[in-house]
Amino acid sequence: MAVIVVSQVVQSPATDFLQSQLDQIGVGAGNNLLRPPAGGTYEPFATNFITQIGKVAGVVGLEDYTSILADKTAGAPIVNNLPITIPTQQLKVVIEPPSLADDFLDRIYMIPEELDVGAVVSDAQRSFIVFNAHRRNSQHLKSITPFQDDGIVLTEPAGKAAPTSYCPSEQRTYTLDISAVGPTTIAATFTFDWPPGSTPGIPAGTSVFTLLGFRIVLFPFPPTWRSPLVERIEYSTDVLLSDNATEQRARLRKFPRKFYEFEASAFPGGGLTLEQASQKFDSLIWGFGARQFAVPVWTDCLILNAGTTAGQTVLAVDPVGKDFFVGGLGVVYKNIEEFETFNIVSAPDGGPITLTGGLQDTIAGPVRIYPVHTARIDTAQETLRPFDQFVFGGFTFAVDDNHEDPTPADPATTFKVDSEATPLPVLQDQPERSNDLTHEFQRKAFVLDYKFGPKATDDNIGSPIEIKSFRWAFGDRALFSTWKAMIQSRAGRLKPIWVPSWHSDLEIVLPVGDLDTTITIRDIGYRTFYQNQAGRNAMQILLKDNTRVYVGLVTSSAAGAPGEEILTLDTAVGSAIPVLGDIAKVSFMGLYRMEADLFEIAWESANNPIIEVRMRLLVADTNNAVN
Repeated sequence: MAVIVVSQVVQSPATDFLQSQLDQIGVGAGNNLLRPPAGGTYEPFATNFITQIGKVAGVVGLEDYTSILADKTAGAPIVNNLPITIPTQQLKVVIEPPSLADDFLDRIYMIPEELDVGAVVSDAQRSFIVFNAHRRNSQHLKSITPFQDDGIVLTEPAGKAAPTSYCPSEQRTYTLDISAVGPTTIAATFTFDWPPGSTPGIPAGTSVFTLLGFRIVLFPFPPTWRSPLVERIEYSTDVLLSDNATEQRARLRKFPRKFYEFEASAFPGGGLTLEQASQKFDSLIWGFGARQFAVPVWTDCLILNAGTTAGQTVLAVDPVGKDFFVGGLGVVYKNIEEFETFNIVSAPDGGPITLTGGLQDTIAGPVRIYPVHTARIDTAQETLRPFDQFVFGGFTFAVDDNHEDPTPADPATTFKVDSEATPLPVLQDQPERSNDLTHEFQRKAFVLDYKFGPKATDDNIGSPIEIKSFRWAFGDRALFSTWKAMIQSRAGRLKPIWVPSWHSDLEIVLPVGDLDTTITIRDIGYRTFYQNQAGRNAMQILLKDNTRVYVGLVTSSAAGAPGEEILTLDTAVGSAIPVLGDIAKVSFMGLYRMEADLFEIAWESANNPIIEVRMRLLVADTNNAVN
């Protein structure tokens, strides 16, 4: 506190301000201590200072100096300070400086004022706190007015429903029960009506709690696995191709799009008969076919033998290599009737998975834990009815909350650089050979034909554009995750990668030293047919111990001893191969990009992904317009 002495001078509007402060605290009310009659002479010299540093908290007193002045005049001599007027009264005003309490107390708080519950897939419960931060005064809550609260029930504290009074510094917890059935968009408000001025800056005295989110429905019917579940990832690239096959490529879509396609059917479970499950299946497609579904990633199953309990916030499972992500959804799944979705707070490799809030229900184990994506089905769907009580169909889901990394890191193994001096990775995983590998040769040739004479053909490049099809099958989830990151790092058609043919294309006939810049091969007509062209001018030497030596580029070729050819390289080999018997095979290697922006992963089971990719040879220098 501070005591300010207010002296007698001339009245002004500042006097009225200070008097109003005194009126509020009941000091001098009606006496007009600082409002003398018209023509009066009182004004506090410290009024501006008082206005700046705080508010009037009280008045110590009003002292009359008239008698003191008379005593001084009659007694000891005093100094004549005329024309300065000696005040005959002083007002001692107590000033309360601003403090933390002025900014944070004596008001009503909503904690939080706004709550975004995200996706509501199953019934959920949330809460918020109302806190009366007034230190001295109770506050009367007149009413609570909801707006757009369909499917939401507000439960007030027991025995304290509005109208009610809050004691000073009292807080209460309000509960919201959010049904999964209701409007798609959740934008509800609850207005609390308090006395005017209960919160500074809000004259009407109201405080508003806002609830946001959206409702979606879980698609609980898993794949039949009669046919593979197909996961599609689609990029968008603009490719400008010149006459000599030089390309300029630009990314048109930062994040790839993802799709899931699988066959699902009704089946008994969770107390439902086959007929009842078919009814649930049909009603789901009929009623919510145009809305978002929560679709479990059926290939990413984790088992929790202990089951789950109400209020549980941690799931003791390891999500490594699965599609769980922070801010995403997951589901505890027992059958088509028993399941509960949850929001993910954290899902580190090694686990556990931490949930937002707690689970609402207890589900006996064992249960399965799946990551969940929000997705929509195609606008046209077909279901089949082999007999009255059974329904099934194929569905394509377009994922809305795809979180795929738009720029995964390139593989570590590189060979050569592109036109921007960026090292280019090498595809390391050998394709499986249960199906034939295909090679398609396209010529960028122009045929001139006037229909009445000989035809002329102009081969602009002089070599074919090769398109290869590769197929990989994975039983190891970690290896699959590494491969998927590699192929995603290419961003569809945007970025090239070195790809070996994985065939026995050449036969080395003389040992190779690490500093050698030539390789002697068996004569296959290389200098006649291949002529150091792209796709046939780099090599991978695969040794029997699985060591790989990347050789090239071939700059020239010449005849050697009878039955031999000598290939000259642009750099030394780098690794000595003194024993030819150590070589498993020598394969040509070329710089390829994906033929299409879309690639598919066919899951024949939850742990058996198969990928087929078509790769297109780049026969000229390339330039990535946008990386």
